[in-house]
Amino acid sequence: MNRVEAKVKDIRSVDSLYVVTFKCCIGQVRMVSLDLDRQLQEGDIVTLGVNFTSVAVAKNFRGALSFTNQLPAKISGIEHGELLSVVELACGEAVLESLLLTDSVTRLELKPEDNVTMIIKANDIYLLGREK
Repeated sequence: MNRVEAKVKDIRSVDSLYVVTFKCCIGQVRMVSLDLDRQLQEGDIVTLGVNFTSVAVAKNFRGALSFTNQLPAKISGIEHGELLSVVELACGEAVLESLLLTDSVTRLELKPEDNVTMIIKANDIYLLGREK
């Protein structure tokens, strides 16, 4: 599981649906939540989580995509497996991992030092904890 410390920048809500914007070392990210701690406020420091199966990688990406969280990253390492590979992505001060099919890594010709776009759906980010 990937963990990133972040600061709550903005909270928008309608009924029980929340869109929270965070500022962190990987840039600005947004999270969609139906279950949010009502005590969470702008300025709070939190730990965000995202499963490595929820981190997509695009190479030479150009165009529009509905996913809100599109962050520039550099591949810092790849652990090749027979079926699955773990791609380490350096983004700001953080290193996140993405679990990809080895066939996808080969098709995209991914290698260390490649500049890529890390893509995470807003509903795949979740709160792990909050500083008190």
